[in-house]
Amino acid sequence: MIKLSDGSKTQGIFSLLILAILTVIFFWKAFFLGYLPLPADIVSFLFQPWKSYCQVEGTPKNPLISDCITQFYPTKEYSSQIIKEKGISLWNPLLFCGTPCLTLPFIPPLNMLLFLFPPHLVYKLTIILQIFLCGLFMYLFLSVALKINPFGSLIGAIVFMLNGVFAVWLEFETTVGGGLWFPIIFLLIDRLIVKQNLVYFILTTLSIGIRFFSSHLQFAILLLLSSFIYASFKILLTYKAKRDLKGLLRSFATVICAFILGISLASIYILPTFKEAEASFRPTVEFRELNPLPVANLVTFVIPDFYGTPAPPHSYETVRSWFYGAGLIKMKIPKVGGRNYNEYCGYIGVLPLILALLAGLLRKDKDTRFFFCFWIVSLLLALGTFLYLPLYWFVPGFNKIGISRSIFLFCFSGSILAGMGAEHLTAGSREQGTGSRKEWIIRIVVWILAIATLGWLMFLLLPKFNLHSTIFNLQLQLLAWHFSLRNPSMNIPILLVFSSIIILSLLLKAQGSRLKTQSLKGAILLVISFDLLYFGMKYNPMTPKEWLFPETPSLSFLTAKLDEEPPFRIAAFGCILPPNTNIIYKLQSVEGYESFHSARYHDFMKELVSPDVYHNWINIFSQANRKFLQVLNVKYILAENELEGEDLKPVYDGEIKIYEDLKAFPRAWIVPEGKVLKTKEEIFDELKSLDFDPKKAVILEEEPQGFKGSKAQGEATIIEYQPEKVIIQAELNQDGFLVLSDSWYPGWKVFVNGKKGKILRANYIMRAVQLSNGRHLVEFIYDPPSFKVGLFISLTIFILILILLVVSLKRWSKR
Repeated sequence: MIKLSDGSKTQGIFSLLILAILTVIFFWKAFFLGYLPLPADIVSFLFQPWKSYCQVEGTPKNPLISDCITQFYPTKEYSSQIIKEKGISLWNPLLFCGTPCLTLPFIPPLNMLLFLFPPHLVYKLTIILQIFLCGLFMYLFLSVALKINPFGSLIGAIVFMLNGVFAVWLEFETTVGGGLWFPIIFLLIDRLIVKQNLVYFILTTLSIGIRFFSSHLQFAILLLLSSFIYASFKILLTYKAKRDLKGLLRSFATVICAFILGISLASIYILPTFKEAEASFRPTVEFRELNPLPVANLVTFVIPDFYGTPAPPHSYETVRSWFYGAGLIKMKIPKVGGRNYNEYCGYIGVLPLILALLAGLLRKDKDTRFFFCFWIVSLLLALGTFLYLPLYWFVPGFNKIGISRSIFLFCFSGSILAGMGAEHLTAGSREQGTGSRKEWIIRIVVWILAIATLGWLMFLLLPKFNLHSTIFNLQLQLLAWHFSLRNPSMNIPILLVFSSIIILSLLLKAQGSRLKTQSLKGAILLVISFDLLYFGMKYNPMTPKEWLFPETPSLSFLTAKLDEEPPFRIAAFGCILPPNTNIIYKLQSVEGYESFHSARYHDFMKELVSPDVYHNWINIFSQANRKFLQVLNVKYILAENELEGEDLKPVYDGEIKIYEDLKAFPRAWIVPEGKVLKTKEEIFDELKSLDFDPKKAVILEEEPQGFKGSKAQGEATIIEYQPEKVIIQAELNQDGFLVLSDSWYPGWKVFVNGKKGKILRANYIMRAVQLSNGRHLVEFIYDPPSFKVGLFISLTIFILILILLVVSLKRWSKR
């Protein structure tokens, strides 16, 4: 089906071997030392109880990527637990007093490895395999769809698999897992349009569906938009060549059907995710506040660490400290280069950037022109120009997420152009009579690079001049000192620029000499590989398995309580057990860290518990209002220092201190009265009131039916507590309410003595059920319609695809 453009399997195998070798070099510590591609040094160095227990001194290599260890890896642990126990989970009771969490064995696809291996090994294999697959898929796209020769395809594949976006987001798993599908889906769309084959239709549909299962919805939507634009481009090219209107319409219909079926196949994941997004805390953001790529950061496309990085050897402190030592600048150094290194990284390498520019200048074929325009437009999108406005206005969710993430499209198309440029420079132009033009353009580029380097050397003298203290001259001094040789981030880029000048100069003299051209190919390969390997390897830490959430005495103390006591929650004061890491130990917490969590829960915690609620991270600090922590069933409080309170009982004193809150509410309790308030302001005012007693009354948002008030007393005993099912036995002497401190959320149903009841929203975020006097068996079940509808659609499409596959196999067998 898929054949390499030159028909040579040997060259293809050699290229894939190079990709495999580069992958092994990049992850050499993982292969040969057994290290994990995770920043486990963050928890071992910064957070208790591991910091005291591990007794490891030092600072984390890259604290910016803490999400990998505090959010993504714990999620993998939870997926592993659920998949091995029952395969599917829709609710996670361990965070935010309960939150939706779709865990399926095939989300992402490599999650199936969790059936065979422990989560830390699956995480490691996933990250390594994803990088190699990026190179493989790009190689196939370039060689098969764009007919680039093996060397150009290899260069494009290397640049794509090691590009800056993948490098800085490598250990987050979902970014690379979402981006690797771009080249393979572009390839399948190309083959579908060219071949009009049912097999390619099935493969395209499956790939689009699997892509959505790989998470990172922003990349998924960008892929749909860009791949449809590419499909339209290819279809119009075909029509221009054949002038077949029916073929044009048939091709568009085929591609649109593949897109619709592919998206529908992932309905089981998409519908619950969008339902979760609707209820999330993320507000619509003004366009100018969507964090576009700063223009000042364009210099980092050549000098990636120009403003410093969070990781050595060019850390922010190293790059900026000598500003003060120079004695020229007495004021505080302004934060230039943006707020987040990861968000603004669009580095594809110095030589690949030059090759991409040369491809756009030298090649006249339509594929090159398309991807060159794609490259420029993607950069303009990342910069937040007016071109992003249609996405902001019309694409769901793009008015809530950062603009700069679209810089991935720049790296993707830049990788393709780098491969095209490498082919063109080393194999000659496909068009006759363009040699002179090619030679002159290369000479111009070489001269521009040489003049720029010479200008930089002269610019180094600028700080020695006695400039007047104007704002302009101060900024000029800042710029000059950034470009100084004393700035360590300049060394490697200058070396790479010199290497590029030499390679381009020698290419001019190597025309017609096969031996010299082959040698220069090797030089190009080495320079690009060194550049991108160095960039990615210095940024990403590899850490020993022993640093990955070791069991400590304090955590053993708490986990032992899980089997001894009714359900309880914990909260941490200070740098202890950061949000989501409690998942590792199956400890339920009021804290959490997710891209989407309930807007109501966010408001409740910020208004009533702690003002230190920062975006998608809920972290409880010492000023937390313990009254509402008690209502939320927080029985154990973790702290670094001693806490005061008559109702706090010290129960553990070791690497951290653990207190039992003697006034903590049980998970479920009975209250006699219900008070109806309609607005958020009224509810919060009442909750804050000193007269409000959660044991005597519950705040509701709708009138309970037939309830006239009572002095009910009773008990509520939890019989079974599972993620999607909670069974409680309640006994009341009069009519009253059963309150459960788990989060209220659409999709939860309640059955009282086997009959369907109604869940009332209680105390703004909790669940309540109106009960009559007597004994009742109350069963809460999470059964969201979005999941059932998505499951039905996904199964229907999957069966349809199987039917198409059978038809395709029958056709193939008849040939």
